[in-house]
Amino acid sequence: TEPIRIVAPAVAVTPAQDWPVVAWSLAVQRPIADQTRGSVRVVVRTPHSRLAFYPGIAWLDELPDMLQSILLEGFVDSGRVASVARPGTALARYQLVADIRAFDLVDAGAGLATDLVVHGSLVEVRTGRIVASRVFRTGASVSGRGVDAVTAAFEQALARLVGEVVEWTLRAPPLEPDSAPDDPPEGAPAGG
Repeated sequence: TEPIRIVAPAVAVTPAQDWPVVAWSLAVQRPIADQTRGSVRVVVRTPHSRLAFYPGIAWLDELPDMLQSILLEGFVDSGRVASVARPGTALARYQLVADIRAFDLVDAGAGLATDLVVHGSLVEVRTGRIVASRVFRTGASVSGRGVDAVTAAFEQALARLVGEVVEWTLRAPPLEPDSAPDDPPEGAPAGG
């Protein structure tokens, strides 16, 4: 049998000049995935929506943990958010919740391509209100069938996905100060 190569996609986010700088803090939840995609194995989707695992390659971590780390790095690298952390490590105003719908290699017979589909929701922590939600979909052609070609295609698609998620998150909340002047302090009677 072929040895398994463990890969950790390297993704860098370079913010555009028009991305806003925000004063609020963000927690990035561990994304949710089905049992097959929630593993360290790279999923291949073949015709008729059959799923299999690509031989000889595995992610460094379970996919949800790896994607959470890549998203956290993307927000930090952007330099546009006051603070970003995993839930429970700091107080956050907003929380990014993601659902991995596809993170697959697609093999249609003529060649491979990546297909990444993630549904993201931005939730205001204090109220639990969903501020915004969106489905992100991207992909890239794979230049061959080897591990290096597969990894490069995932890195290309992930860079686009993470850049879109970061920009969307920065723009999603209403543009308002962290606490409006007419909001009474927590525990104070309203209408004072």
